Amino acid sequence: LGSGISIQPLWKPSQVFSSRTKAKLSVSGTVENPVIGLLGPETAGFQSSELLDCPLHLSAINQVLHAVRELIPKFGLVPYDVLSRQGELKGLILKSNEDGSQVILRFVLRTRTLLDSVRAAVLAVRARLPFVTVVSVNIQPIPHAILEGPEEITQQEVIWEKMDGFSLAFAPQSFSQVTHETARALYGNIAERLSREPATGLLDLYCGVGGFSFACAPYVEWSQGVEVSNQAIQCAELGRSRNQALQAEFTVGDAEEFVKKYRGK
Repeated sequence: LGSGISIQPLWKPSQVFSSRTKAKLSVSGTVENPVIGLLGPETAGFQSSELLDCPLHLSAINQVLHAVRELIPKFGLVPYDVLSRQGELKGLILKSNEDGSQVILRFVLRTRTLLDSVRAAVLAVRARLPFVTVVSVNIQPIPHAILEGPEEITQQEVIWEKMDGFSLAFAPQSFSQVTHETARALYGNIAERLSREPATGLLDLYCGVGGFSFACAPYVEWSQGVEVSNQAIQCAELGRSRNQALQAEFTVGDAEEFVKKYRGK
């Protein structure tokens, strides 16, 4: 190893089971017998393995998966078949906050054909599980091994996740850590360092929804977040208001281009 390289001990969450706040699962099978889980390899004919009760997921996520599984036949949400390239419902993407009190549910469809059916199914899901607070539809027409496409049909609602001393807003396409405890550890690490080694300002590049900016707000006079996603910056601005982090500023843009032009404050 080269000199000056600091090797930190491996970090792991204190609780592994019921810790995942995100899930990305494919939908296959038939409309009468849908399979929500993990899509198998081409050599096995893309056969899926059902995963409705993953012990790593928060209970809220598994509850939503069971509810959707029951409603797929009722509302005619035809699963997508990889080999024939027929069908509409390709996958489900879920994001929960730390205590399961708010959940984002995203339907990944091949086309817009089933939008009305999905809307009807959403009403049924929410009647049974009112903690499903944000629902959106992602359109992914390309027959490739990518779960989501660029088009998102949503009302730009958000869920809120509490961290240590601040809260973060998450919209359907927002990036977040898979586990809440991991996010807290990352934010806490840099905040603790700044509490010992004060800095005037912070450049939060690839800032996402602003987690590092808000974690470090008590220890800096200013912070500048940069993120290419307009949706993420909208979430960061909501966080700026809720956390009263008025010294934090956020800009939509390419982080590398921003650094090239940055001249300091």
